[in-house]
Amino acid sequence: MLTKIFTASTLGLQAQLIEVEIDLSQSLPGIVVVGLPDKAVQESKERIRASLKQSGFEFPVGKITVNLAPADITKTGTGFDLAIAVGILQLTGILPNFEAKTLFVGELALDGRIRSVTGLLTVCLWARENGYKQIFLPFDNECEVSLVRGLDIFAAKSLAQIVKHLQNLESISVVEPIDLKQHFQKLANFPKAFLKPENSTNSQNNPKLSNPTENLNSKNLSHQNLNTDFESKNTNSTNFSNKITKLQFLLDQFSQKNLAKILK
Repeated sequence: MLTKIFTASTLGLQAQLIEVEIDLSQSLPGIVVVGLPDKAVQESKERIRASLKQSGFEFPVGKITVNLAPADITKTGTGFDLAIAVGILQLTGILPNFEAKTLFVGELALDGRIRSVTGLLTVCLWARENGYKQIFLPFDNECEVSLVRGLDIFAAKSLAQIVKHLQNLESISVVEPIDLKQHFQKLANFPKAFLKPENSTNSQNNPKLSNPTENLNSKNLSHQNLNTDFESKNTNSTNFSNKITKLQFLLDQFSQKNLAKILK
């Protein structure tokens, strides 16, 4: 018996279609994954076995051969778990035939939950451009893929939820895409009063914060003419500003004296 499920992965900034071919034969029980899988993909057979068991499904008895095509491309990551599990369930007759243009991407936890994977925005954009009708992916990636229109995206929390959906026992709602144009229009019309910084009120009441450039200029002028009109230049500054300016002058005098001693 043979079945074929479609999934996809990312190669750099591009998406790559992966055909998951699964064969079940009467032989010693086990799972063999071929097609240049890396260590994470090879370990998927243990995750899938435990996930099927915890989800209430019996693991088939016999030798299961999983081929990830094209076989000349190295398969990396954990996003193939969901497609392999769905293929095994379809091979054993638990799942009926469904839309051929369907993708399954996601990592399976041992208890049957679907964990998030990376690169799903790229995969969804590629699927839409290449005529795919729907895609099943982790619920945690819902916000990311909501930017894509023209594709039925189903964000599921567990393998059992996807099985019930494909069996027409429980429906998973399609991810509603975000209207970016309307979103930016709302931001443009957002009241400016709510965008003011928290210290804007304090700056209006405090002359030291309301016009820092004026205070800085007054400090520079008073420092340059300290011997003649120090007090007159700082009549509009606060006591705190005067203390800071005097302290700066004393520090400068102290530095000049020390510098003269060093030069001598």
